[in-house]
Amino acid sequence: MHASTFKELNDPMEGAFLTNVDNQTIDAIRKGKEGLRIISMIEKKEDKPCNMLMWSHYTDEHRGCCIEFHFSDEKELEKVHKVEYVKKIEISNIIFEEEVLSRKFIDWKYEQEVRHLGQEESVPIVIDKIYLGMRIDNMYNENDNTYESFYTDLIKRICPNVEVVKMQAEDFDEHHLDTLKKCNIV
Repeated sequence: MHASTFKELNDPMEGAFLTNVDNQTIDAIRKGKEGLRIISMIEKKEDKPCNMLMWSHYTDEHRGCCIEFHFSDEKELEKVHKVEYVKKIEISNIIFEEEVLSRKFIDWKYEQEVRHLGQEESVPIVIDKIYLGMRIDNMYNENDNTYESFYTDLIKRICPNVEVVKMQAEDFDEHHLDTLKKCNIV
């Protein structure tokens, strides 16, 4: 799995912070941030990844995929940090760059993000499932008169043990209904 620098992520405020510590500490934090790489993920909390905003924002409007995986080496889990969503990026007694890179403005809370923070540009993973977006095109298979996803077939040829799931509108309907019920809207 590729790990990005904080400057490569889509939030222009990524890695920003205000603090009242001395300049030497600030310089150390800045240098530390530059050496860290990020794998941005969400924790698996449901059977399927059904956050409509996440699919719309990060999978090319449902034309992409979501990869469910686990790290090849369980020690990598020690590098995973839950993101804290805050109203201000002001931190009074910050010491570690991991703390800076584990904070985002509250606007991003819908992501429910966790981050792997390490120095490696790539980290070995094992792919468990691949969820295909609703707008991934199907291709007509003349051999059996069915519509087959080109991507499902391709993934199965490369990784026969990986489960491929095509997301359906019903998946999102059920999720949204559950959310509305939890919020006492329905």
